[in-house]
Amino acid sequence: MKSNYGGARAGAGRKRGVGISFDIAKHCERMLIEMLKDDAIKQKAIKQVQSKLELTNERGYLYVIKSSGLVKIGFSSNWSKREKSYKTHTPDFKLIYLVQSELSFQLETEIHEMYKDNHVKGEWFDLSDGQVVDVITYCTSKTQ
Repeated sequence: MKSNYGGARAGAGRKRGVGISFDIAKHCERMLIEMLKDDAIKQKAIKQVQSKLELTNERGYLYVIKSSGLVKIGFSSNWSKREKSYKTHTPDFKLIYLVQSELSFQLETEIHEMYKDNHVKGEWFDLSDGQVVDVITYCTSKTQ
């Protein structure tokens, strides 16, 4: 007879390494390992990773905008270009906060994690005015 740790019925609960997600992950891992054997693909992958790492240290912009009752917390390396895009696609947006800093990308990630329970879609969050003030206060404390 198999041991039944914790008193749950035998076979109940999730098992590590079992299921469709595990199968997909293993398949993707094997596929990537195979692809990276090709030097050209490997070099391209290295350049893409390096580019991402450079972006995280780039002096970019962290912005907070509000539109249709939702708040977007985002990062941009070119705010004026991003602003033009919002004016075209989201004409009712209101810029709440904008700061340029080497920490912008990191701050965006931290704030998204802090408010994950308020996440709606993409970088859009359902935040109260008080929470928006908290975001601005947090960013200001980190960038000055």
